[in-house]
Amino acid sequence: MKIYGINNINTTFGNKTKLVTAIQNSAEKYSTAPRKVTAMDKYLFRGYTFSLSFLPKFNQKDINRLFKLEGDEFIFESYEFLIRHLRIPQSLRPPIEIKDLGEEIEMAYDYTRNKVEVNSDRKNNSKIYIFGSLRHEIQHFLQNINIFRHEELGNTAVETYSQMSANSIAEGLNEIIDNSELEKLIKLANTDEPRYQVCLALKYLKERNQMEEYQDVLNRIKDICKKESVKELTKFRKRVIQEMGYLDKNSRDAKRAEKIFDEFKNNIYYKEDGTIHNGKYQYSVSETEALIAGEMTEAEIKGGLEGCFIRNNRLESYKTSKKVSDLDNKEILAQMSEEEKRELKEFKETRDEIANKYNTEEEFIENFTKYIYD
Repeated sequence: MKIYGINNINTTFGNKTKLVTAIQNSAEKYSTAPRKVTAMDKYLFRGYTFSLSFLPKFNQKDINRLFKLEGDEFIFESYEFLIRHLRIPQSLRPPIEIKDLGEEIEMAYDYTRNKVEVNSDRKNNSKIYIFGSLRHEIQHFLQNINIFRHEELGNTAVETYSQMSANSIAEGLNEIIDNSELEKLIKLANTDEPRYQVCLALKYLKERNQMEEYQDVLNRIKDICKKESVKELTKFRKRVIQEMGYLDKNSRDAKRAEKIFDEFKNNIYYKEDGTIHNGKYQYSVSETEALIAGEMTEAEIKGGLEGCFIRNNRLESYKTSKKVSDLDNKEILAQMSEEEKRELKEFKETRDEIANKYNTEEEFIENFTKYIYD
């Protein structure tokens, strides 16, 4: 990492007086540190130390071999490489699948089914980006593992995830029924897909306005799915405990697992239409951690961190604040894309919502630092 100022010293190590004087002069010239350490300084430094814990060390020969691969093979081999590098037991390793995830999602980790999914339409992104994104999703898996390891929270997670999974299946059935004509469902029901046969039976009930029976059948399906999910997740949690042991409820990792579980179960950054709310995404513990894991992995592939981490992040914070303030400038606003305006508005909305809970900016930053990094 480059240390600004020190690199400009032109003297010899043999002359200590000249060296000290040169360092002092250089520090006076290049130092931007304020006399009083602010809450923002502490936030940036905590971000720096926290981020370094995710900076990997790869064998360059392994990376060179991986990056010669193309397409799906690169995705699958990179995934297995990261699983091995992070020493994740094969018995816990989440399966990976390439499938159509729609326009909004590039990759996802399904914490209710312990599965990583890659969008088939997005696999042509740069290899470095894909590699970092895989590391991002694996971090969500590691977060979930700590939730299952939590000595008190683990059983709650099994119950909550199972209910969420059952609700999701029911929503999926409702969507098929509402968006499919009866004739189409009859054809689909002739395939080997049991869900279409279920949908057809439910469609008949809905067509006849037998809504009480319709809801009763749907609730029974949810109960069956939930029981099956509880059984599978209980087995998975037992494997997690056998491989990694319990997590003490008073440990730092356990406290972080509690925050992340709250975010998972409440889907805090998803809007009603299923798209992501940029502000809530940026201000979440789970995503901050996963984003850092991905970014540090990409940085290592590119050759390490460039420049001063803290100074760069301070500059990025300033740029973001400037962009948010530009929302009041009609001329600059007219030059922004609709997506950029939406993301900035959501970011400002979330920031203001959190900041309004505190009396001062310093108090807001101090509490936010503890929430994100403790």
